[in-house]
Amino acid sequence: MNKKSLFLYVSLLCFVIVFLFVLLWSMGFRLGKVETNSMSPAINIGDLVVYRLGVPLKVGDIAAFDREGIVVIHRVVQKFDCGVMVKGDNASGTEIVKNEQILGCVLYCGDNFKILLWILGLTIVLATVLLPLLSNLTKK
Repeated sequence: MNKKSLFLYVSLLCFVIVFLFVLLWSMGFRLGKVETNSMSPAINIGDLVVYRLGVPLKVGDIAAFDREGIVVIHRVVQKFDCGVMVKGDNASGTEIVKNEQILGCVLYCGDNFKILLWILGLTIVLATVLLPLLSNLTKK
């Protein structure tokens, strides 16, 4: 691989990474890092969570909600017309969360490294598919 091809490949990788993050952000996906053990053992301190804004919740789902500017992750134990009751898996008390505080539903939680590997893998696959297309365009 010559320098021009390498530069094109690296540039494409960077573009695809930025594009994926912008696309996922615009679709309502958000990342958060867990700071407490209130959801242990299901979710541990340092884990990353992926949640999506506006996803309707049902009992048993893990909800992301706003508590005075902080994103909190707890399990839904009961639904009401005006909101939900949530409880951390490792917490003793429950909390009522109003509909306007609910951000969305947690879709994935896990080790930071696994999420980053998944994103990097997807990026490399997309860049590998797009690189031949761009190479053909630049030759014309």
